Amino acid sequence: MATSVDSGFDSLDDLRPDITIAVTEDSDVRMMGMMLLEAVDLSVDNSRFLECDSYVLVTKQLLQGKADVGVFLASAYDDLTTITKNKLKTLARSEISDIHHTLLLGPKLHAKRQEWQALMVSMNEDAVGLNILQSLGFEAWSPVSDEDMEFMIDLMNTLAI
Repeated sequence: MATSVDSGFDSLDDLRPDITIAVTEDSDVRMMGMMLLEAVDLSVDNSRFLECDSYVLVTKQLLQGKADVGVFLASAYDDLTTITKNKLKTLARSEISDIHHTLLLGPKLHAKRQEWQALMVSMNEDAVGLNILQSLGFEAWSPVSDEDMEFMIDLMNTLAI
C-alpha cells in the first residue's frame, strides 16, 4: 500500500473515508489491500476505486494526484525504479500468512482425498516434484484442516470486492 510523498498521508491511520484507491484487476492483491484498510475502518462502502491495467498505471495515478492510495503486489512495487519509488511512500507492506494458495479436489475425487494429499505434501521429497514446486514459486504443500479451509473461504468471501 503506497501513496505519493506529497499526499500528506504518513500511515494507514491518516486515511479517511471517501479516499480513491488505485488497484489492478488482481483480485488477490486487492483483497489483501482491503484487509489492511479494514483495520482503519475503510471498506468498499466508503471508498472509491480507480481500476488500472497495470501497476505502472497505479503509480501514475498516485503521482498525478488522481488516487490517494495504490495497492501493489510487493514484487511489482519492488521492481519500480528507484527514482519512481523516491516519489512514493509505503504506508503498509503485508506479509499476510493467513491466505495461501490451495489446491481443491472436486466431489468426484473425495474418496481419493487422503491419497492426493499424501502425494502433494511429499512433492518436495524428490527432484521432479521439487522442480515443479520451484517453478510455481512454492517450497512445499502443507495439509490444511477442514476448519482452516472454511475460515479461509469465509475470509475471502467477506473481503471480496
